[in-house]
Amino acid sequence: FAIPINDAKPIAEALIRDGTVNHPQIGVNVSSVRNERVLGAQVRNVVSGGPAERAGVRENDVITSFNNRAIESADELNVAIRTAKIGQEVPFEYWRDGRTFKGTITPASD
Repeated sequence: FAIPINDAKPIAEALIRDGTVNHPQIGVNVSSVRNERVLGAQVRNVVSGGPAERAGVRENDVITSFNNRAIESADELNVAIRTAKIGQEVPFEYWRDGRTFKGTITPASD
């Protein structure tokens, strides 16, 4: 498969410059959920002290939007997180107990 040059170039530059590549992460494991009540990425666990915990995310919350992008699966959340910038606050929405909440989260380096 092909990787777009806009994705490959920053990785190559980071490897040349630093010898490593850092990726954004929010400190959750998720699985896809789709039912009559909600569609998104359901949080299975939250890393203690990580960005998600600091943002108020709890186990079983369902992330439905991240950085103004609709989230309909765990894979979509992973892609949205990977395209975020480390240290830059982003908006997100999540569903908990039948209600939707808004918040902000700051991805950290993996």
